Amino acid sequence: MTSSSDLEQIETRTLSLVRDFSFLHADDPVANSCKAVADAVAQQAVTSSEGGKRLRALLTLDAFRAFAPQDVAERDMDAVLDLACAIEVFQTGALVHDDIIDDSDLRRGKPTNHKVYGETLAILAGDALQPEAFRLIAQAPGLSADSRIAAVEVLANAAGADGMVAGQVLDTLCDVRDEAGLTQLDRLKTCAMISAAAELGCVAAGMDELCLTDHVDTIYWGPEQKPRWDFDWDAVRRQFRQAQEQW
Repeated sequence: MTSSSDLEQIETRTLSLVRDFSFLHADDPVANSCKAVADAVAQQAVTSSEGGKRLRALLTLDAFRAFAPQDVAERDMDAVLDLACAIEVFQTGALVHDDIIDDSDLRRGKPTNHKVYGETLAILAGDALQPEAFRLIAQAPGLSADSRIAAVEVLANAAGADGMVAGQVLDTLCDVRDEAGLTQLDRLKTCAMISAAAELGCVAAGMDELCLTDHVDTIYWGPEQKPRWDFDWDAVRRQFRQAQEQW
């Protein structure tokens, strides 16, 4: 059972990481006229990070505790905390972009980034947050090089065209209405990143790759074989071109 102290650590560490990489440092060669805007956008990114459920990060910590040997659990907790926070940093960037797609006014009761600073700066803020998550994983202390590579692959698979991005495409450009299609959309857009959170904890725990794959496929997809997505990308492109013409 995850304690409230886990949530406090995740919140504190995530906000610290976002502030650390977002705000321009004194030695950055940026003109004074740009610095004020850059700092303001960074502050908005910090603000949009506050107060989330941190479900993904908590899953990472719990999966690590469930599968790691006792000596590993005690030794590598700091590294796992950074993995847990990395997926939250990535998720924050994804939400900034999601708010643009949906043209949302509020996120967690606060004005969305693009409503405050415009779409261009909001897109760039999301673009900055997402690769930072991979840097956090690559620099996570205490993990072997193999574990870091495996963790990067886990997040990339879940976030890219085989996961969250594909789900966004189905959600925004395809008229998905049937149960099978909606299930597929949800698994890609939402469940892929939740599954990745648990996978990151398993990777940090040193779980064998084959064992990890069996666990994840069973939990994520159920007893049936993991499906291969067969998108009609030509149809998606046609819908996208039609949307561009309307814009």
